[in-house]
Formats: sequence, C-alpha cells, structure tokens
Amino acid sequence: MDKPDVTVVMPIFNRHELAVKAAESLLAQDTFFTYEIVVVDDGSTDGVAEAVLKLDKKIRAIRLTRNQGAAVARHVGIQHARADVVVFHDSDDIAMPTKLSALVDGLTSNQKAVLAYGQVDDEMGKRLNTNARVVDQHETCELMIRDPFLTLLSHKGPIVAAMNLATYRDIGLASSRGRGFYRAANDYDLQLRIARSGQFVHVPVVTHTRISSPQGISGKYGLVRQLAYALHAADDAFRRSARRREQQTCEVMRERVRRDWPRAVLGAAFYADWNLLRAVLPIGPRYLNWSEMPGGVKRALRWVARRQPELMPNFVVRRVLDERQPCHDLEERAEEEGSNSLEAMVTHVSVERAAAVDSMDTDIA
Repeated sequence: MDKPDVTVVMPIFNRHELAVKAAESLLAQDTFFTYEIVVVDDGSTDGVAEAVLKLDKKIRAIRLTRNQGAAVARHVGIQHARADVVVFHDSDDIAMPTKLSALVDGLTSNQKAVLAYGQVDDEMGKRLNTNARVVDQHETCELMIRDPFLTLLSHKGPIVAAMNLATYRDIGLASSRGRGFYRAANDYDLQLRIARSGQFVHVPVVTHTRISSPQGISGKYGLVRQLAYALHAADDAFRRSARRREQQTCEVMRERVRRDWPRAVLGAAFYADWNLLRAVLPIGPRYLNWSEMPGGVKRALRWVARRQPELMPNFVVRRVLDERQPCHDLEERAEEEGSNSLEAMVTHVSVERAAAVDSMDTDIA
C-alpha cells in the first residue's frame, strides 16, 4: 500500500449518527493529494467503528479496549498514521470540502510553521475562532502567530477551535504522548505543547463546521472544570519550558494564575473532582504571594494543609502554613524538597496519572 500524503485522525466514542456524518464529510474532500482516515474507537458500545469502516477503504479503525479520553485516542491515532502530515477532526463536526487542501497548503508553504488552522463556524454560521485577532500579518495570504506559546499561556482556552488543525506527525506524536490526565482541555494542552516547536499559521478560510452536542467534552465537564484542566496544562508546560526564566513569560503566567486559579480550585471542589483538585491546589502557591490570594482560597488552603496535607506537595504545605513568599526558581524548589533531580520536581503532581499510552491494548481493523 502506497504511503498517503496526509493522515486524518478522528477519535470517536459512541454518537453513531454524528460520527458517520463527520466521516462522510472527510471522504468528500476536494483535494489533489492522497489521504487516509484513521478512526480511533475509544471504547464505544454502539458499533460506530463498524459503521464508519463500511463507508470507504480509505478508513482504518483502531479500537481501544476501554474508554481513555480524546487525548489518549488522538495519540494512538498519530502512532498509526502513515503520512508525515496529520490533520485532526472531531467526530461530531463537519469538514468543509477544502479543509484538507487549505490546512495542508498553509502548513507546508510556511517554513517556520508547525501548525496550521482554519476558521470555524457553528451550525448557524457564527464564527468561533475568537482568538484569531492575535495573529500578525505575514507576506503571504495567511496570518502568523509568531509566539503561540506566550499567546496560549495568556489565554484560558485554545487558539484553534474544535481541533481544526494540521501539524507534522513527529511534532504531534511528541506533543501528545502521556497526556491521559487531560479528560478536558486536551485540545488546549496539545496546542500548548506543539507551540514550543514553532509558529502557528492561520488560514483565513472556513474549513470546519462545529456541531453542538451535550454529549461532548464541554457538555460533560462544564466550563469551570475545563478552565481548571487548562490552567494545569499551562502550569505543566511553563515549568517544563526553558522560557520559564524569561521575565515576560513569568509575568504572563503569574497573571494567568492570579486570574484563573481561584475559580479552578473552587470549581474542582464544587464538582468533587478530587484528582483535579489535587492537581490545581499547588499552582497558586507556586506563583502568587500570600497577600494576592483571595480570602476564601487561603482559608481552604490552610484547612487542607492542616487536615489533609497529602493532597499537596510538601513545599506547598510548608509555604501555606508559614505564609511564605512563592519560589519561582525550579532549582531552588528542588533543593527545598530535598531532591537532587530537577526533572523529578518538574514532573511532580499529586494526582494519579492515566496508564502509560504505550501499554494500552489496541486492535487494528
């Protein structure tokens, strides 16, 4: 079998009728290059993978033995992609006939671009790419985001609506590995990790129609928990980045935490999402002075530090009880923890991670 020019990755979980319509829209692409569609069935129970497979020989299906979330399914799809360029598509959305050609041309014609995305409309024709204003004019008809990492750190949501994007397989594979924790805001997390590799290009063409569904991630998790997951993704990306020592990047991250952290903590607690609460609780004390924290959050932190200190890393417990100033230097924080491994400190989060992607059972059809 010849290697295709493009692989489309589409995770699916039930929603039989919507997924079939999404696949049919991908099969109706007006393009000159060859492409395959890799459908990752994330533990569906309604036979959706079988229905999609019947549509065309371009479609391949990978079945996961249990539901593990869109982030894991997307990574598995990239693993099985045979092309060097990967385009993503959600199973409840409709691709315009020019989606693949527009995104792939935008990506490959801009040497510095690592991700290309188009415009997204909802069912009523309303534009959804609210962050398109952040782009810079470029010498071509496209628009460039020259520093997408900083842009995403300052935003509570993704630049690209509805995963309407194309990237290179190697970048997508590295950026999506081990992200099973992000049951929500996984699109934001993926875009933030890709942003460390280069610039984004915006193709000013409607390539995607988003279909609202109460069964989707937004409907299931709600805006507040999505905000909390996105903040955790931003904290994780910042601490892993070499740019964490840049003053501008630090100030952007501090402002993000100051704005979103109180709502993230209270939202996770309200929904009794204890894994998420364990993940976001330490974020505030990492970046904010005690005097910057709202009174309600400070009382909650004191209660946790005294009654359930196992919910937070030791350095956070000590900082809360002593009302100490935040420590922004990772080496100093690692020394404070008594750890000789900076990487161990960077990756420390008090939450049970999902099983490693590489150990998952898959069945290729």
